[in-house]
Amino acid sequence: MSDILTPQIIETMGTRYAVLGIGCYSLLVRFRVRGLIVECSVPTWSGLSDLLENIEEVTLVVIKNSDTDLSWVFVRGTGRIIENQEWEALVPSEHGLVEPEDIYYLLSIEPKRIELFDEQRGWGFRETADL
Repeated sequence: MSDILTPQIIETMGTRYAVLGIGCYSLLVRFRVRGLIVECSVPTWSGLSDLLENIEEVTLVVIKNSDTDLSWVFVRGTGRIIENQEWEALVPSEHGLVEPEDIYYLLSIEPKRIELFDEQRGWGFRETADL
């Protein structure tokens, strides 16, 4: 794997939101990076657990818009719902009256492929790492 292209690259983009895709279904989610794993909070109403029974492959797309250029990272890998009581940075603070596990699933993504597209490094610049 490239020394530059790791799941932590999305932390340096300075965004907390991404688009999660499963099959032909997509959803805006909050995420965080923990080592090689990316975790997302997914609303329970999304039906994600039903989709994961048939499709384990998920894609997370993180986009950063600078003044004139775009950068985006695609993280493709295996998704699974996990039990975890640590919700820091994954749920909005206004949900303080409700327990996060009552309204969110915690989705763990184990990356198999990470792709970086970065117009700041040149139009059409792409770097890919297979894990």
